[in-house]
Amino acid sequence: MTEVLPLPLLPGEVLPASLEGEELLGLEFVWTEICDAEIKSCQSTHLVRIQGTQNPEEVVLNQEVIAVVANQIAGKAAREAAEKVRKGDFDAAACSILSASAAVQSLAAPELTGEANDLLDETRRKVELENLTPRDLKNLVSQSRSRTRTTSRRLGGGPRKK
Repeated sequence: MTEVLPLPLLPGEVLPASLEGEELLGLEFVWTEICDAEIKSCQSTHLVRIQGTQNPEEVVLNQEVIAVVANQIAGKAAREAAEKVRKGDFDAAACSILSASAAVQSLAAPELTGEANDLLDETRRKVELENLTPRDLKNLVSQSRSRTRTTSRRLGGGPRKK
């Protein structure tokens, strides 16, 4: 997902278009913070930009986005697996989880994808048991939704505070 393909140069070693500062993706996080003295609404926005380069060594990945993308992949796969289990297709559910695990591993940032990997591992274990109750499936979907709704405080991808 972070492949770098060289841009072809025009005659005179000129890029065909200026990509410096080109907006690629905007993320907005909104949450309610409950403190001892107050309840307040909080908001954080992050803008992902892309810059053109001919040298793959100059590519810098936005580490905050990796954690968000990994959680999105894991959450989607867990919901898909729960739906497939409801239909009795445990093999397809396991396949969804394995595919998502490979996608998260391809991000090559284990320190940022811990939560996503935890969700995928837990889902895989539950699917392998093939003995999921409706309540188990409901909990699985609920967990997947909470992981895909990452707040800006958790963007670092580290372990969550209990």
